[in-house]
Amino acid sequence: MGTVNISETNPDALAEMMVGREILSTFKRKDMKPGKTVLRVEGLSAFDNRKVSTVKNISFEVREFEILGLAGVEGNGQNELVETLVGVRKSESGKIYLDEKEIGSGSWKGELKPGNYKLRFGDINSYYTPEPTTIRVDEGKVTSFTYTYSPYFSIVFSPIGISPKKETGSIQLGWVNEDNEFHSDPNNAPEILIPEQLGKKAWVLGYAFAYRNPPENDAIVFSFNLPANIDLKNNIWLKMWGYRTDENYPMEFTSVNEIRIIVNNRMIQKDYTLRYSIDESGESQYERFRINNLLQPGKNTIQISTGPLNTTYFALWKIAVE
Repeated sequence: MGTVNISETNPDALAEMMVGREILSTFKRKDMKPGKTVLRVEGLSAFDNRKVSTVKNISFEVREFEILGLAGVEGNGQNELVETLVGVRKSESGKIYLDEKEIGSGSWKGELKPGNYKLRFGDINSYYTPEPTTIRVDEGKVTSFTYTYSPYFSIVFSPIGISPKKETGSIQLGWVNEDNEFHSDPNNAPEILIPEQLGKKAWVLGYAFAYRNPPENDAIVFSFNLPANIDLKNNIWLKMWGYRTDENYPMEFTSVNEIRIIVNNRMIQKDYTLRYSIDESGESQYERFRINNLLQPGKNTIQISTGPLNTTYFALWKIAVE
């Protein structure tokens, strides 16, 4: 620590004050001349998930051999800017050029003779293709048509991890009480076993506390993020590879199978009986529930648990959202 006048010090002395010792190593940086412009942004604007304009008329360019840094307090539009640049968030205005070629607009302007025209759209990996449509062009009238490719989303959760790895998500193990309140607790949570009939790792859900009355129930919470520009009018399904077992809880002589599924704090299945037994398990043996009307851009959660009247163990191999 110390105070010095700028005119009486130099970089080496300041470095010694910062680290508490003399800096012996010196580094020489090569002179580097920036190359051609590889990324150019003009007047870019975008909203966040709350429809607040956090990216406002941004312009910049990045040339070869350059590193551009974004500085600012968290929440001031850095994330929205990057998401807009890579195409997961829709821009409200502006243009993006990569190697001097405009990207992301996909626009066409021209003249057509009056009449009806059928439009078909090509496929783009990881995006839903708009349905073929018919447009009408009238003489002397200027008409504009806009069609959107919305991103296709898919994420799979299993005891061996989350795939694809590029998707962000998390898995929490724990238990729920009679009000379906989740408590993360690795010591009182579903076990990961390899059922003989399945031959693969699965979560086995039952009760969480044998000494409580009611005993509470095993639960898993799956969290994932949906891109901001996803079209939730498209069907999105929760697929569940879950199976009844023939093993009852201790001291239970009747087999009752019921599970509960909650999506973003809304119960979609209460006291649900699984369709397949563990003896019928397989890749094609899953149940699915349409959930796009319950989802939102950004963070989403799915909670799966055994129900309060359940008396038999339940094997959950994996779930998928797609």
